[in-house]
Amino acid sequence: LQKVEIAEIPIPSGLINDLSQAYEFATVAEYKAFATEFPVGKVINLLDRGAGFTVIAGTGTANTFNIIASDEVLQSIDLAVNGSVNTKAWGIVGDNSADDTAAWLELGVYLETNDIVVIGDPDDEYKITSDVNVKASLNFKANGASFKPVACNGLVIGKEQPGAFATVTSDIAINTDNIIVDNVGIFSVGDLVKILSSESWMLDPSPSEDLRKGEFNKINRIVGNTIYFEKLMSDNYLVGGSTIKAIKIEKIKVNIDNLNIDFGDNEPRLGIEVRGDDNGKIKSCTVNKAQIQGMNIINCYKTRVLNHTNHESNNTGTGYGIQINASTDIKAYHGAFTGCRRGIDISGDIPTRGCDVAFNDADGSGIASDGSNMPSNSGSSGFGSHETSEFNRFRSNKISGVKSGILLRGKDELVTDNYFYQDVNISCVQISKAINYTVENNHSVAGLRPGKVLVTADEQQKTPWFLSMTDPAIDGGFYKVINNTFDDIKNAFMVITLTVNAPFTALTNMTITGNSGTVNGDGNGTVYFLQEGDQPVTIQDSTIINNDLNEGVTTFEMYDPNLDIDYQNSVDIDNYHFNILDDILISGGGGTLTRQRFDLNMSIKNGEVNITGFVEFDITGSPVNVKMQNLPTKAVTGGSYGPAYGFPYVADVTTGGVGNHGMIAMPGGTSGSIPTSAWVSFDLLTYNTPFPVANGYKVPLVFKYYTERRRV
Repeated sequence: LQKVEIAEIPIPSGLINDLSQAYEFATVAEYKAFATEFPVGKVINLLDRGAGFTVIAGTGTANTFNIIASDEVLQSIDLAVNGSVNTKAWGIVGDNSADDTAAWLELGVYLETNDIVVIGDPDDEYKITSDVNVKASLNFKANGASFKPVACNGLVIGKEQPGAFATVTSDIAINTDNIIVDNVGIFSVGDLVKILSSESWMLDPSPSEDLRKGEFNKINRIVGNTIYFEKLMSDNYLVGGSTIKAIKIEKIKVNIDNLNIDFGDNEPRLGIEVRGDDNGKIKSCTVNKAQIQGMNIINCYKTRVLNHTNHESNNTGTGYGIQINASTDIKAYHGAFTGCRRGIDISGDIPTRGCDVAFNDADGSGIASDGSNMPSNSGSSGFGSHETSEFNRFRSNKISGVKSGILLRGKDELVTDNYFYQDVNISCVQISKAINYTVENNHSVAGLRPGKVLVTADEQQKTPWFLSMTDPAIDGGFYKVINNTFDDIKNAFMVITLTVNAPFTALTNMTITGNSGTVNGDGNGTVYFLQEGDQPVTIQDSTIINNDLNEGVTTFEMYDPNLDIDYQNSVDIDNYHFNILDDILISGGGGTLTRQRFDLNMSIKNGEVNITGFVEFDITGSPVNVKMQNLPTKAVTGGSYGPAYGFPYVADVTTGGVGNHGMIAMPGGTSGSIPTSAWVSFDLLTYNTPFPVANGYKVPLVFKYYTERRRV
């Protein structure tokens, strides 16, 4: 056979040079190997990219992604971008085999000067081997695409912070909207500004954490050297006592929809970090097995995180589904968090303020990174706040499978309309070293969330307390616990625990009212509403009334030597059983008062004291005057008021002897004395008729008086 040379069919020059017709290549490689030069402006379609490119003059800065250079001629083609770009068009392979790190980093550089929408495909899986840091605004419609990080973090959006700063030159007063600085020229209207004081934040428990007073705000207008903000100041700042900086935060805007970050194995990594966002939105994203943080929101303003799903951010010390740091007015709605040490956490080096955590579902059930069960892991909670957390709200969330339902360590926060299931290990709400909290209309549900099965016995999993309080951080704060319901709590509705290093031993300004539910007892049949820990606790200037526990059992742990209700000092309470150590019953003279017992229940409401129950005693030696002492009183203008304004109750004595008994208040006493005592009279013939020698006196008492002057 004779070999025949077949000539290459020439391509018509018209097809090459006609700018009205696009030229197609099946692959990028075919274009690069093509030896014919195209005219500038010629459209080249690359089918493997699914995108059109345009021939540019010269070779350009080829990067193989949006600018592709020919290997044969001195020209390049530039990706045609018309407001949006598909990730495959950019050259991001997305097959979880090819390394897409470089392509994503190059896209991030492009976004620094081009405002476009990035579009992913549902089956895209972006393998990356180092953090993808997009230092620009990102508008990413992922459509279910996934990042697959290998030994690295996921997606980091925003610039390195902080930026340039000016020094504040004049004092700043709370509830004002402006500051005066020395270098106003670095700022523009719309900038985000972080005010950072050298003074420590008021709730900083450890100087090593370096928590500072500060604000995070947005510039509304600038007049001279005065910067006006959108929001009022939340704190005071004195330039004479500290250095105060106004730091410009390089802002971006983030809009991400339907993106997945999947680590495969549980790794100590970060899923998504957003820095300096202004009014952005992150919607319907899922992070799987990012052990440290599923998402970190830092130095952001009014960012919305909606419908976020997070699995197994379970690091023993720092596992958070979402952590919000040094930010303002962040909204986190309709999220679902499973196997996380904490679903959503609020923190920062300066206070994070005005955030709304609502309509989320957290089930911590699972294993922490140290191998412990999540409900017993230290610090695990459905949601929570650190010391630099102020004016935030936790509402309408559902929580189960954690140590504490909502763990609070900040200031001036609201907890309302949340639901807690049975498998919360310590308490539904835990307030630790924090002040100014309102906990209202929350609900503890008996049993588990539907479809959930526990490994251990249900009884061991019942929540011990609805609310626990530890060590008030500042004297004089307030606590409102109102209209909560609880069912099948194990120990008590509420426990107050002071540690040996507590800065204060008294809790003041507590309003605990309208709460109702059932407590199943601590195993010894003891049921009560409030108890304390191992250190003495004093309750002052508080109202603890109208709470319905198991149809009226005692409000406080009976005969508890560590719980001191300071009812001499503006306390409204009900169902208070006198402690045996209150030293209520004493001999007022005569023989010996022995075997004394009492069961006395007291309420104080609006200055009206009611005491009901009975006292028991024996009289030996000779007749004895019997007196009750240490009863509530109140010092008011014009004199002190107490049992001297009481009403007696008369009934038969229940032991040997004939006659009546009753209680008559001690007459006014010496000038200036405080009437805190009352006699128990044997026959009411006089106010202090002694009781004859006998055993087994049991005297029922119903006694009412006022601690303020009233017409009766």
